[in-house]
Amino acid sequence: MPEKQGKRTDPRVRRSRRLLQQALMKLMVEKHFTAITVQDIVDRAEVNRGTFYTHFPDKYALLVTIIYEQLQHILSTELYQATGWNRKSLYLLIYTILDVLQQAYDRCPPTKMTNPLLTRAIQKQLAEQLLSWLRQPSIARWPVPIEILATTLSWSILGAALEWFQDGKRCTAEQMTHHILNIIVDGAGGLTPGGIPD
Repeated sequence: MPEKQGKRTDPRVRRSRRLLQQALMKLMVEKHFTAITVQDIVDRAEVNRGTFYTHFPDKYALLVTIIYEQLQHILSTELYQATGWNRKSLYLLIYTILDVLQQAYDRCPPTKMTNPLLTRAIQKQLAEQLLSWLRQPSIARWPVPIEILATTLSWSILGAALEWFQDGKRCTAEQMTHHILNIIVDGAGGLTPGGIPD
């Protein structure tokens, strides 16, 4: 998704990638993603097809990169007040994910091809944010690796958010955020007195 470390130092590489990303975003305002071809993208970016394939294997990989980088920017902007692993930070993170999903689906309605790509890009960024909080020294150690914990939590948040969106948003974003937050904080152990029986 993000460009490799060695490529970041070359301004020409950064410029080409930026031109391709901007071209796809402009084209998506004009027509549905599925109707856009690689030729459309390179024509709009004014680069050749070889340049495109140097950076991306196909238009789906370009879309994933755009979503990943935009979400990275959104999270760093929206979570600037987040201080780490606490209810307020988790609330902000979950609410931001709901908002990002809304914007992504409004701009590019999912198809069988794009939906898994968008989902994976969002999940990866979500897991990275959670992992950064879980690595803080003040967090108690769990009996499972924090990487597994971050991955599990990220899929839980995203799965609930996707279901909320696809089910017609039967409650508000604020209500859904509270529902997801309560599940994460309280867990399934609260379903029975004394926790889950052995």
